[in-house]
Amino acid sequence: MNKTVKIIFAALVCAMLLSVFGCGETDVPDGMITASTDADSFNFYVPKAWVVNSSSGTASAYYSSTDQSNVSFVAMVMDSDCTTLEEYEAKAEESLKGALPGFTGLSEKKDTVLCGKTARSFEYSATVDGTEYRFRQYVTINSHSFYVLTYTATSELFESHLEDLDMIAENVSFK
Repeated sequence: MNKTVKIIFAALVCAMLLSVFGCGETDVPDGMITASTDADSFNFYVPKAWVVNSSSGTASAYYSSTDQSNVSFVAMVMDSDCTTLEEYEAKAEESLKGALPGFTGLSEKKDTVLCGKTARSFEYSATVDGTEYRFRQYVTINSHSFYVLTYTATSELFESHLEDLDMIAENVSFK
């Protein structure tokens, strides 16, 4: 009987420890909601005031129905000809020039940290259907993939969400 009690006690202690320490689960930061899925290789959070866009097929959110400022976080497997942050920037600029009318080149390239890894951030703008948009991207590398956080807003609203963007960038993490 004594051996049975010890086994039950040990099992209860293990269950309690697993529930407390949670097998890799992370806590959602205060004031934020989860915008990534269990299938994603990262945890992506946005402020509670934002609307998670679960129909887009990517981890993304927008501010409101009247302010379509948005953020997304995606992983892209590296090509053999693009394996550094500098090569990513060059390839992105080339691609964006062809895809976005009124594209203005990458500016304000800065070294930064994203998900605890060395990263780069840069901004650009483009005019789409007569509206000027501004973009800020953060790019890092993990496990042979580029991870890209993109913020998009009209030029008029771009500055109004930079505090939220800072909070989003500070809280994204790899699983």
